[in-house]
Order: sequence, then structure tokens, then C-alpha cells
Amino acid sequence: MKSIYVKGNPFIEDGRMTLFQLYSQYDKLLDEGWRRHNICMQRYGFPIYAYTSPKDKNSKPGRSFWILSGIHGEEPAGPNALAQSVEKIVQLTKNNVPTVFMPMLNPVGYHSDSRYFNASRGTTGLSVTDAEYLLRNTGKPNKYSQKILNFIVKLAGTYPPLLVMDHHEDTLEVEEDRVDSKCSYGYCYGEARVLEPLCRRITDQLIESGFPICREGVTRFDEKIRNGFVVNSPDGSVDELLAFRGAKAVFVIETTRDDTVPIPLKKRVATQNKIVEDYPNLWNVVSNF
Repeated sequence: MKSIYVKGNPFIEDGRMTLFQLYSQYDKLLDEGWRRHNICMQRYGFPIYAYTSPKDKNSKPGRSFWILSGIHGEEPAGPNALAQSVEKIVQLTKNNVPTVFMPMLNPVGYHSDSRYFNASRGTTGLSVTDAEYLLRNTGKPNKYSQKILNFIVKLAGTYPPLLVMDHHEDTLEVEEDRVDSKCSYGYCYGEARVLEPLCRRITDQLIESGFPICREGVTRFDEKIRNGFVVNSPDGSVDELLAFRGAKAVFVIETTRDDTVPIPLKKRVATQNKIVEDYPNLWNVVSNF
């Protein structure tokens, strides 16, 4: 099928960048000596890329900073914030931080504003990073998760993860009377002594930006929320997998996409950008443990 790697996207009404615009921004890394890996192609010829920072040809990079986004297509704030922050990502590597950058892992979902590549939501939806089959040897991968996770596992051998930031959004289910129906929370994995101060730091930033975040409580899944995050909850995600592969700290960042009381995309992107601006401080904390 002919590639639709083109300008324009018929559904865009909230001001998000088109895929063409996003890829054009991400590809600026190539001018800084980064390498672009074509993991696989989705429907319509949409590519799933990973970018790796430059390294000396005679040596392997040390522990690395991994940045992920765009796993769920109806969560556009992360991919857009990262597109606006390419210069900040470049600065990381200029400060000797080996980096893996995977900003758009489900372009078909993004293009159609759908959570999954095969469904908008629901139990039939398939995640492009479902790692259950690797973590617990249950189920089987779908055609994209197998390719993406095989690539990640192999790349982790040369760019071993230390800190992982995975940018998401959360839609509130306000019709239900629960603690987490009125506020969002994130997930994190890794070493408790490393996670706790950073959970507080990230949650403070989200609350200061005006987002309804649960500091403490219990989720609809009976998971305990502490400092705005559910800690080390097994869910078969790529985040859990990267922690299993040795990352000291893995954070799933959630801004709130609440369609009943709309929070403009511009505000959500700006908030995700604040987290990106804090990357150097987050890295310093984790790397010094």
C-alpha cells in the first residue's frame, strides 16, 4: 500500500500536529547525528521509528534514558510535547546522557484518534506494546507488539535503560463515584527508594499546572495510589518490561484528557513540556543513586 506519509489529517480539530509535522520535528535529530531505526510499518504505510543518540564507534553507551510516547492514539499531548522539545532532547546527549527516543509508537491510532490500532477502545483492542507474553509467558503477541518489543529487548542490550519516561493521558470516568473518577494518577516501576522522591516531584508539577491528580487513594482496580502514582503494579506493559530489564525508575506520566470538562490540548502539551524540561534533574537524581 502506498505510504500516506503526507501533510494533512482529516480528524484534527484540537490543534494537534499532523503525523507529517510530528515526523518532521522528530527527524531533526538526524541533523544532530542521531540514528533512526524503522521498527516496522503500520497500516497506510505509517512507520514506527526509534531514534538513538550518537555514540563513539569504539564503545558502547552506558546506562541510558528512554523516552516513549504515542502508545495510545487518542492521547496526543505526549507526542506533540516531544515534537516541540526536540532541542531539549538533543541537549541531554550533549550532556553525555545516552538516549533512546520512541515518540510515536502507534501512528495509526493517532491518525484516527483511537486508543488501539484495531479499535477505538474496549476489550477487543490490541496494544502495540503488550508485553504479557514476555513477562509471564501468557497469551501471544499481536503483529506490532512482537516487532516493537523484540526491537526493544535487543536495543536494551546496547542502550540499557536506567530512567524511562512514558508519556500518556487519562480520560476520567466522572459518572462513577470513585476516588479516581475525579482525578488522574500515574504508574511507576523500579526501586522504591529512587521512585518516592521523584513521584512527589512529578505530582507537584502536575498539580501546580492545574491538573486533578490523586495524591493518595485506591484505584478502581484496587491499586494503592501513593504520591500520585501506583507503584510496581504488574500489568504486562512495556513499562513493567523495561523495569524488568533493569531500569531503576520507570514513570508513566498522565495528563487529564477529560472530554466532559475539556482541558485544551495546548494546556496538556504545555504541562507535558514542563516534565520534559525537568528531564536533566530527574536523570541526575536517578543516576546518582
